[in-house]
Amino acid sequence: MEVVSAQLDMHRNHIADSSKLDVLEAMRALKLRAVETQQATSTIVASARHHTSTVATAHLPLADSLRHNVCRYRVAALGEAALGDIQTLVIPQRFKCYQQKDVVTGHGYTEQRFLQFDTNKAEYDKNGERLHGNPRILVLGTNNSLKALQESQDWFCDGTFDVTPKGFSQYYTIHCRLDKGELGVYTLPCLFIFMSNRQTVTYVRLFIALCYYAGLTPRYCMTDFEEAAINAFNEVWPDIHVSGCFFHLTQNQQKKLAQSVCGSTSLSLVVTATPALQQQVKMVWAMAFIPLDDLEDVWDQLVATLDQQLRPLFEYFDEYYMGKRQLAGTHTLPRFAWAIWNMFERTRDGLPRTNNSVEAFHKSLNTHFAVNHPNT
Repeated sequence: MEVVSAQLDMHRNHIADSSKLDVLEAMRALKLRAVETQQATSTIVASARHHTSTVATAHLPLADSLRHNVCRYRVAALGEAALGDIQTLVIPQRFKCYQQKDVVTGHGYTEQRFLQFDTNKAEYDKNGERLHGNPRILVLGTNNSLKALQESQDWFCDGTFDVTPKGFSQYYTIHCRLDKGELGVYTLPCLFIFMSNRQTVTYVRLFIALCYYAGLTPRYCMTDFEEAAINAFNEVWPDIHVSGCFFHLTQNQQKKLAQSVCGSTSLSLVVTATPALQQQVKMVWAMAFIPLDDLEDVWDQLVATLDQQLRPLFEYFDEYYMGKRQLAGTHTLPRFAWAIWNMFERTRDGLPRTNNSVEAFHKSLNTHFAVNHPNT
């Protein structure tokens, strides 16, 4: 009797599925681009799906899975950085430099410094005394970026947290405003900084490095209302004019409305449902556009007309921005000086009133990463 194995006879008449080969090729290309290029994760995934046939795309893993694959491939190839102790972290040489094309001959590349400053290597105070053992700060940027900061003197600064590697507290960026005449005015990201904490003393150390090591002396700086950074700017550069971002000013007031209640209802909801209250809130925002010499009189007149439901808002504005009124009619010092949040002169001079260009840069950067607080 002839015995035929049922397993050997399985799928004997099936036609080969070419889409499986396409999927394998797409995954191979995905891995190569992840390891051999510095393209954004989202770009690599989009390219893999775009260059795969419609039939094969249906068999590819989901986009989230592909993004995680890219991260795993890069970790396997480059090694996962152990950022538990950033003080002892060794940065490979290939991440300290970049290749710049020879602009004279148009041929060949020269190696340029990208890690501009590492407090572990050399750090000094204002008196030139060597410092040791302080929380680490890394400053990255090109030589052209430093030159742009020297020439512009009009800075925009802000921090973000989602893309901050484990072990660091903040990813802080410094941008400058460039006027190219007929080509327009635009904001250029220049320095990319990893900070261990957000204390005033740490900002002071950072700015001392920029002042004495790189010779940077900004005249104007726009930032959010982070007191530590503002105090550090004024300490290192006493003549600098620091402005708070108008968007953050209004955002802080909206947060105060959301935190306050009117009866048992959020004051923010009450304002949203009441056009008259909305108009009065905007009047408070408009204080930023009143000339400094008129601020006190205009604010006193405005407070006298505001609806009492908005008392939490104007008490907050009194404390943080105007200074609390005394019985004698004077004001105490506010948390933020009038010149920081007032936009009258910037509006008159045609200067930006917000840090929105920096916020947009950070938002774009965050979309390039598949995870928060990456390891590598």
